[in-house]
Amino acid sequence: MKFLILPLAILLCYADDLAAIGKSKADELRALSYKSDGLIKLTASGFQKFVVDYPRPYTLVVFLTSKNPTKFKCQLCDEIGSMLDQVIYSYRGANADLPLNTPGSKSRAVFFAILEYNSENQPIFQKFKFASVPNLIVTSPKSIKDEGDRYSYYRDEVWEFSKDGDVHPQKLLDFINARSGRKIELKTSPFAAIISMGMFMLIFTTFAFVIYKIKSFLLIPYVWYAGGLTIYFICISGFVYDIIHGVPMVGTNGKGEAEFIHSGQRSQYGAEGFMMGFLMVIGGLGFVGLNILHKLEKPSHIRLVGGLCFLIVIFSFYKIIKVYQVKASWYGPGLYPPGHYIKGPLINDQGSSF
Repeated sequence: MKFLILPLAILLCYADDLAAIGKSKADELRALSYKSDGLIKLTASGFQKFVVDYPRPYTLVVFLTSKNPTKFKCQLCDEIGSMLDQVIYSYRGANADLPLNTPGSKSRAVFFAILEYNSENQPIFQKFKFASVPNLIVTSPKSIKDEGDRYSYYRDEVWEFSKDGDVHPQKLLDFINARSGRKIELKTSPFAAIISMGMFMLIFTTFAFVIYKIKSFLLIPYVWYAGGLTIYFICISGFVYDIIHGVPMVGTNGKGEAEFIHSGQRSQYGAEGFMMGFLMVIGGLGFVGLNILHKLEKPSHIRLVGGLCFLIVIFSFYKIIKVYQVKASWYGPGLYPPGHYIKGPLINDQGSSF
């Protein structure tokens, strides 16, 4: 028993020293956070001290980015940075830089830092094996380990942003909340709220002024009719679908040739959608023209306009059917699909504009 007393005493002293070092680092981060409005700028040595070296009894959210406009142009870095500013403001308002001790839960103090890509910090980015910037790391006491040529870290604590990703301040806040153990609500600074309200009022005033100036023009029925046709064309051509799914205007077939009609019944190319929307619009206008022939007085005009409208209807329907036969080889003009086609309610066949 005597032999265990000395090692135990040494261990307790070492634990006390680690606790004191950890508290000192947390206090230093708190002071730096106060001086920098919540976002601490890290150097390579600071990253080693606060992110890599033990102990670190806190959560440090590190934003790895590039802010050098002469060498690197990173628009996404600025966008994510602005969103992060709102998250930091929300955390500062909740005093999240202090440890949270409540019955049944214990959350560490949360700090935010930024590490910019430059010659000094380049080895850090390389050891993370990041392909690009920006990236966000929510580090916990034992999440980052230096293995010499690389850092090992928990993948679910890292967000590698991409241009195609859907990012907004609330989503960023939820990501950090889930990993910091906090339940911070998103808040907007008074200055940002005033700027947003000012922009809204400016846009609204400009819109109202334009409407006032062209109100006589907007009272013309044909303007509303043309506007309705434009909206219908945009909807029927699948313009929104193209934006959401990043649809290319044209494709390429197996021979490397340009392909304008997609073979899938529930897929399309951008040019295909616009072409079909145009044919459906002019086909409908052909029917409208046939319906208003009685307003013409001269028989020659009636025959000319009527014949033209009839040809437009036939041409548009013929082209639409031909395109659909490319997408559905079984289809033949008629009222019913073949016997082997999908049975059941119409919703089973949803997704096909035709």
